[in-house]
Amino acid sequence: MLDCACGPGHLAVGSAQAGFVVTATDASAAMTSRTVALAECYGVTLTADRLTWEELADQQWHDRVAAVLCVGNSIAHAEGPAARRRALRNIVGCCAPAAVWLLTSRNWELVRSIGLHLDVADRVVARAQRRRPGHLQPVLPDRWTERHRLDVAVALFDEEDVVHGRAGARLLARHEELLDDLAALGLRVRTTTYASEVERYLVVAHRGD
Repeated sequence: MLDCACGPGHLAVGSAQAGFVVTATDASAAMTSRTVALAECYGVTLTADRLTWEELADQQWHDRVAAVLCVGNSIAHAEGPAARRRALRNIVGCCAPAAVWLLTSRNWELVRSIGLHLDVADRVVARAQRRRPGHLQPVLPDRWTERHRLDVAVALFDEEDVVHGRAGARLLARHEELLDDLAALGLRVRTTTYASEVERYLVVAHRGD
């Protein structure tokens, strides 16, 4: 199993616990380090490599992967349709015939239909003895073809309640475009949970007939 853009490794470690042979990759060395640490905590074995989608093509993993996880809206981080399709093509290159894909995405159609708004977290999370409320704010251009942005603000409060941090990313992936990308790369969609009123959805596809 390939957990592509594994983040902190929860799915990778859970899959290893279930008996899968797992390779977890992420563009962030911090994320792969957290994945290794989590695997050690739960006493499971997996491989975690810091790799971008572009670097997957250099790994010579042809026909190695029987199942792919690409979840958490990660594919939307690809910079535009061409980059997204290249990323998916590189993942396909690692897959055995009949490999199964599980891909999730934020419902950007729903985000646009709501319009400009601010989503504030409903609770404060304490990590490393610091309180972290946060919010998401989409920046929506007039046309789908322009870059969309999701600003993520995480407020870190010290003893004097001073805000310390903010970050953002350009994100976009439309459901219809994702299905077209998968079909163009020879993947057949088994099911999609996409619904206009649901914030996130899952696409299950497979390679081959």
